[in-house]
Amino acid sequence: MESNEQILRTEEFVKENMKGYDSGHDWYHIERVRSLALYINRKENQLDPFIVEITALLHDIADSKFSPGNSESGYSLIAGHLDACGLSGIKERVLKVIKGVSFSSNRFNKAMADPIRCSGLYRMPTGLMQLVP
Repeated sequence: MESNEQILRTEEFVKENMKGYDSGHDWYHIERVRSLALYINRKENQLDPFIVEITALLHDIADSKFSPGNSESGYSLIAGHLDACGLSGIKERVLKVIKGVSFSSNRFNKAMADPIRCSGLYRMPTGLMQLVP
């Protein structure tokens, strides 16, 4: 499967799985995160834009606010989607970043993070995207 098709399938997957989320975490939120992550990555020129985009699209699927105490099922859902799209090679990295940007405890888990956070996936508790030095 080509990368454009993988992006389109991921968009469909996200829209389907987030359709019941509140307006602060709807498709428009995902679009803003993706756009900002890709913009920052273009300026920083550090990471594979495809991995940044896939991670940005999937970043809220396992959010504990929408499945309290059951983030693991969300991570399994993400892993299954990545496998189905032929993205097993980036699965661990994507999941590591998504697990590392959680603010359910109102703090950033630096031990789980990697450089993708520099591409806009590091969110401050205020909800504003911040670039991590």
